[in-house]
Amino acid sequence: MDSRTAPTSSQLQHLLKTWQEGMQAGGGWNALFWCNHDQPRVVSRLGDDGPLHRESAKMLAACCDLMRGTPYVYQGEELGMTNAHFDSLDEWRDSREPQLPPHPHAAWSLRRRGARRDRRAVT
Repeated sequence: MDSRTAPTSSQLQHLLKTWQEGMQAGGGWNALFWCNHDQPRVVSRLGDDGPLHRESAKMLAACCDLMRGTPYVYQGEELGMTNAHFDSLDEWRDSREPQLPPHPHAAWSLRRRGARRDRRAVT
């Protein structure tokens, strides 16, 4: 199986079965996850990010959750997020661009620090 292409359903079934049986035989307990920051989103990679998006996201979540081990959910995977679609890097908008609103916790933290500075100036 080529690591750059998605496995067939029978290849995936064989891989997961072998992996689960091997872990059980060795008394192991595994970390279960489909995605990380280096992998494409599982729905786009192994499922259908088109008409069967929800069904394939649920099936892949159930597959991971029903295996022996501790499942971990990558950011957005619980929502069935798919890969971003773009044809050129010029279409990609970096998440660090200033026009995006700050994270709510960051704004709260900045306000809090500012309030402390203001109190010190008054006292």
